[in-house]
Parts: sequence; structure tokens; C-alpha cells
Amino acid sequence: MAWISFDNRSAELRSAIEAKVAGTNTSPPAFYDANELGLLDDAALLAWLGQDPVDQEFAVEPTEAPATISSAEPQREEDLYVVKTLGWLMQNANTLEDKVIARKRYRAMLFDLWRKYMAQTGETWYPPLREDLWERYQFDNGIISD
Repeated sequence: MAWISFDNRSAELRSAIEAKVAGTNTSPPAFYDANELGLLDDAALLAWLGQDPVDQEFAVEPTEAPATISSAEPQREEDLYVVKTLGWLMQNANTLEDKVIARKRYRAMLFDLWRKYMAQTGETWYPPLREDLWERYQFDNGIISD
């Protein structure tokens, strides 16, 4: 799909984007461009604007630096564990920004894995999934029995 500029969007969509960036130091056109919203059609953009903020990938500049932990503060036992999965971090992060970062990294890793698989095989389907779907179809239609 071709890029649709912020100025070419309907007044309803522009006001929805302006409402989304209200309270931040980002201008609506900058937010629109940073999140590449020009690639979405009107229906997809409305759906994106209506999503839960955790499900969205925001590209806004931080307004303040994160607080640093001083060495004088005692560490809790939970702080000593290493988070091993992005899924856990997406569910249990302390701040919305951490959840958004975890979701971005998860999606980037998933896309990279898919892209590498496509580059190696040239297939868009994952063959074991295709085989599982075919076996399920055969089982459901009585072609094979368990």
C-alpha cells in the first residue's frame, strides 16, 4: 500500500491521532510518521488507534531519564533472578514502556525467524504446521481414524 500522509487523512482520524498524543511532547505528524501509520488504510488505522496501549508499538521519545538504582538500596530476592522469556516480561513488566519494549523485541525476533526460514526454504508455510492441519482435516472428515 502506498504511503498516506497525515494531512491526507480524514478529520476524524487526525483528531483521533491528536488525542492519542495529547499530554506528550510529540506532535501528531511526528507521532504518525514515527509509528509508520501512513502504511495503514483507514480501517486498520482506526483499529490500531482503538487498541490497548500494551498491544501497540509506540515510537515516542522519552520525556525523562529512567531512575537509577543506588547501591545503598537493598536488593529484593526477585531482583536477583534473570528474566529468561519475553513472554514473561510482556505480562509482568513494571511499566508500560517496558511492556512495549518487550513486545517490540518479541515481534522483531519472531519476524526475523520467519524471514530466515523464508530465505532458507522459500516457503511461506511452516511444513509441520501444514502437515498437522492436513492430518486434522483427514481425521475430522473420517478419511483416517485414530
